[in-house]
Amino acid sequence: DNDFIEIKLPRFLNAKRQITIKDTIFFSGIGLHTGKQVKMTLTPAPPNTGIVFRKKINDKIVCIESSFHNVESTKLCTVLSDSKGNKISTVEHILSALYAYEIDNIFIDVDSEEIPVYDGSSLEFIKKLDRTNFNEQDSYKKFIKIKKNVEIKVNEKIARVSPFDNTLITTEVDYDHKVIGKQSISLLLNPEIYKTQICSARTFGFLKDVEELRN
Repeated sequence: DNDFIEIKLPRFLNAKRQITIKDTIFFSGIGLHTGKQVKMTLTPAPPNTGIVFRKKINDKIVCIESSFHNVESTKLCTVLSDSKGNKISTVEHILSALYAYEIDNIFIDVDSEEIPVYDGSSLEFIKKLDRTNFNEQDSYKKFIKIKKNVEIKVNEKIARVSPFDNTLITTEVDYDHKVIGKQSISLLLNPEIYKTQICSARTFGFLKDVEELRN
């Protein structure tokens, strides 16, 4: 009577619905590299839209999708461009905030070629996202599952992704500079950790590069 067979059931993960914002959010500030005043608006987008930048050029609305296919440059900032050469730059901070808050569909309207930089972090974006509401949509999220290690090396730089059930980010920098030196951190990425430990991290630079940037 004590004989039995232990059956291990497969693990099921609950499907998550896509998310957009409920209300329009307004921003204004200065572009870091252009020095121009920028007005930016976040508005809800339909399911399966993704994150799309829109700007008006010659009375036409140009749409640039935030896809890795559209990354033109990552030198000093991330630049996205479409097949016709239309560009939007310094997108990394707003995209970081939207990803961390698991927002799938949104339109980002700008009246310049660059996103406002504020203090060089995503803190200002998080402050306003925290004051808005979110809508679950009829479609479900799509995920990419990492099944094996993928690694890229360029000189002394290494980037690696490995299988894991959550999103764990580990990063290390090693600068020949006494103020920075060697630093590392490892964090699970979720909205609360992003808000309390990541979003205020600021872009840094060196004085020796300031004149070139100004030019």
